[in-house]
Amino acid sequence: MIQITFKATTATKNKQSKTDFEGSFSFKVQLDEEARNSIMNLHQKGYQLDEIVKAVFNLSRQDGRSYKKFRNVVEEFLNNLKGGSEDDI
Repeated sequence: MIQITFKATTATKNKQSKTDFEGSFSFKVQLDEEARNSIMNLHQKGYQLDEIVKAVFNLSRQDGRSYKKFRNVVEEFLNNLKGGSEDDI
């Protein structure tokens, strides 16, 4: 199971564009034990980052921002495992 926390912020302007409104929402993805184990196993088998996101979360690049958020979480998780920087992957 994956925990997603939504956080909304409000703007002080009355007229707000659609992109400003969409940009005011953010969410944080927290990986549960099953997701972490799946990511580690796939990584050990040689799967690339994009392949791991597709296999674990069923998301692809066509899913846009949500894909990017999950991809960043997986990338950060793998970097923490290796103790490296973001440039390692």
